[in-house]
Amino acid sequence: AVAVYDADGLILSTPTGSTAYNLAAGGPVISPSVDAIALTPICPHSLSAKPVVISAHEEVCIELIEQNHHGNNFLLLHTTFVVSTMQNSKQCILMSPTNVLL
Repeated sequence: AVAVYDADGLILSTPTGSTAYNLAAGGPVISPSVDAIALTPICPHSLSAKPVVISAHEEVCIELIEQNHHGNNFLLLHTTFVVSTMQNSKQCILMSPTNVLL
C-alpha cells in the first residue's frame, strides 16, 4: 500500500480537477502536462496524513478497512455514481486511456 488513511473521505484527482476540491482539501495543484493522479484525504484523523501523487498509469485500489458507526459507506464517482461498500471490500479505478480536449 502506498498510503493508508483514517479520514472522512478520499479525493482522487487528475491535473484538471486538482484546483477544485482537491486544493481545498490541502492537495497539490498539478500541471496539466503531468500524467498524474493526486490522492488527498478529506479531514484526515491524523496530522501526519499527506496527499500522494502517483502516475496516471497506475491502478488505484481503495479498500474499506472499517465500517463507519452507521454501517453505511459509499464511494462517489464524479458525484454521479454511488456505490455502496462493505467492510473489507475493494474498489479499483483505472484512468481512461482516452484524452478529452476541454
